[in-house]
Amino acid sequence: MEFNENQPHTPFPRSSSPFSTHEDEGLQENIPIDWLTLLPFLLLRIIDAITFTLIFPFIIEYITSLNVPSDKIGLYAGIAEGSMMFAEAIGSPFWSILADKVGRKRSFVWGFGVAVLAVGMIGFGRGVWWITLWRFVYGLNPTPVLSRIYITELSHPTNREYIFSIYSPIFNFGHLFGLLLGSWSSNLYGRLPVWMGGESTFLKRWPYALPCLVNAGL
Repeated sequence: MEFNENQPHTPFPRSSSPFSTHEDEGLQENIPIDWLTLLPFLLLRIIDAITFTLIFPFIIEYITSLNVPSDKIGLYAGIAEGSMMFAEAIGSPFWSILADKVGRKRSFVWGFGVAVLAVGMIGFGRGVWWITLWRFVYGLNPTPVLSRIYITELSHPTNREYIFSIYSPIFNFGHLFGLLLGSWSSNLYGRLPVWMGGESTFLKRWPYALPCLVNAGL
């Protein structure tokens, strides 16, 4: 059967009845999971989580360095973080519709390309608006929606629950890695040996760019 990426598809036949017999379950219980095909979408899930928590360790320090009034730091940090979640909320329906119209692969390439650019730009801010803008742009990425669509379509009803039981824990693993990456690689000027670039002009001028660039590279 030819696969048309513009239309939802199910690679495995399903019964027209909402109920299945024990005999049917016995015939389907050993259907293998194609982990090689699913792996890219699981990795994207981890990277999405890394990006979400990456700036948590240094967001207050970052905003403070931009000469923001002390009584507004918490407010601006909340706005910068909330802009990403707001963008995901309004962008999800758009990506699901666009994926059916122009194709999943094309939507993934367009959206993820913009997301990679946005992640890298976050660390080059000279104002709170810059951080907020690029966090918002990253929130428009299609990964949360399209990865779920792909996994649903590439899985079978008998193994789908197991796949999604892994989908959430790996997001938490990405959260942890993002926090570690953000705390270890931010504001490194003067903290590294000279031979490792500890007195680099780049690190001095853009102390929070390195974790964002590393995240974009992932």
